[in-house]
Amino acid sequence: MMMIVMRKDSLHSLNMDAKSRYRSEFRDSGGVENQSVQELESYAVYKSQETTKTVQGGEKLLGSLGGIFSRTWKPNKSRSITGPVMTRGESPKRRVNHLETREKLGLNHFHKPQSRTPKEPLPESPDAYQKLEQRRKTQRDSLAMSTPRLFLVKTGLYKMENRRQNNGLDHLQDDVRRSLFTTK
Repeated sequence: MMMIVMRKDSLHSLNMDAKSRYRSEFRDSGGVENQSVQELESYAVYKSQETTKTVQGGEKLLGSLGGIFSRTWKPNKSRSITGPVMTRGESPKRRVNHLETREKLGLNHFHKPQSRTPKEPLPESPDAYQKLEQRRKTQRDSLAMSTPRLFLVKTGLYKMENRRQNNGLDHLQDDVRRSLFTTK
């Protein structure tokens, strides 16, 4: 296999065997799946050169028509497109400690913990199964108390993150309008 160097005349540097394989898209040698990476890279170079040649031919044809077709297209230069903007003050570590954020999440309200005394007295000498059932009941009760709070925290976090990302995307809308204008 020959080494391919990217030059203007590199299309001619490929040997005739490679060109015929590329034209037949490797049908004779087992398809694209059975080719080496180097062979596929050479094929990509060949196809890109072929496409460039075809595009240049189309541009020449349009240029020969004259009028509006003879002008080459260039995008309007205005301001650069910057994409979404993230400000420095929005780091997650700073946001968590912020008082307003904690208030939105409901973390500033200190709730008095409910008494942990069991509703029914413990038997004097419970066996292992009864101890296990009591622990399960205690865990279920504590989960039942904490689940709504966790849901509120999760909902608050989703809303805050959504608001932060929407603020970052506001700037993107201007970029979209600008790119639509320049491509018209």
